[in-house]
Amino acid sequence: MVGGLSYPLWVTQMKDIQKAALDEACVLAQNRAFYAALRDRDVDLMSQVWSQCSQVSCIHPGWQPLRGRETVMASWETILHHSNLPAIYPEQTSVQLYGDTAIVICEESFHDGRLVATNLFVREEDDWRLLHHQAGPLNSGSELDDDDDLFDEGDPDAVVAIDDHELTTQSGEHAALHGEPLEGGDGHMSGEELLALYVPSRGPRRFIN
Repeated sequence: MVGGLSYPLWVTQMKDIQKAALDEACVLAQNRAFYAALRDRDVDLMSQVWSQCSQVSCIHPGWQPLRGRETVMASWETILHHSNLPAIYPEQTSVQLYGDTAIVICEESFHDGRLVATNLFVREEDDWRLLHHQAGPLNSGSELDDDDDLFDEGDPDAVVAIDDHELTTQSGEHAALHGEPLEGGDGHMSGEELLALYVPSRGPRRFIN
């Protein structure tokens, strides 16, 4: 008996703990590799980090959802080729393991501010690969000191109203890659517009759920 457990059960539990610790370390390593690919503008590494599954997805700040590996990787290639892309570092990182799935939540720190990101990894061929990435603006704690700030005049049943112009500005009336062209335009964005979407200007923002 070891700690009140039979020896075989104790060994099994220790192996489970060690396996979970190893999985967490591997997921964190892949998460760091993802941001290293961003900083180094390494298209090959970015491709290796992402799952080979055709059903990957990505939501860049201000973009519409991108679905499919080809579309997602094309978006990263465009972003990585932009010379003004800032160095982004993951901070305040946490991992939650669910069998062959792992969720990483972290803050993306760069010289002008922070974003918050969710990275979903899956076990694939004895390694972990990125299946979904979503990043968006991060409000500072001072902007949300009171839960009532999220609602109109403290009424939890009334969501803050946002006029059409403000909502359009926040959501970014931009077509996803290979999506519908913008009205009055040719459907293409300059590198500066793409970068502006990935690294939006900082400032207080409110969102409608």
